[in-house]
Amino acid sequence: VAAASIDIGSAMVARRRGRRDDGAAAANGAAEDGERTAAVEQLPVKHFNEKQNLLLRYRDMFDAWACSLVEGLSLLLYGFGSKRTLLTAFMQHLLSVDGEAAAVE
Repeated sequence: VAAASIDIGSAMVARRRGRRDDGAAAANGAAEDGERTAAVEQLPVKHFNEKQNLLLRYRDMFDAWACSLVEGLSLLLYGFGSKRTLLTAFMQHLLSVDGEAAAVE
């Protein structure tokens, strides 16, 4: 099995070429993924109230964000954690105001 690696900063990404997974390995991996997902869903949400307060504060800025996008500017969201909830709320706001939005995953 040949391996190719690319150094990206301090992380090493390795890709294997010429390897095929059999059906048993794929099924086993899917079962493990399902178990991990179930375990993660049972974890308590940390800082729930603080996250909701931040979301409410950011919602007040959605109109200004939309104006920036219309003018050709970009938005930069940074900090700890996922921005998916915030971006989904922003997309729903755009749909309610303009009726147009796009989601790219």
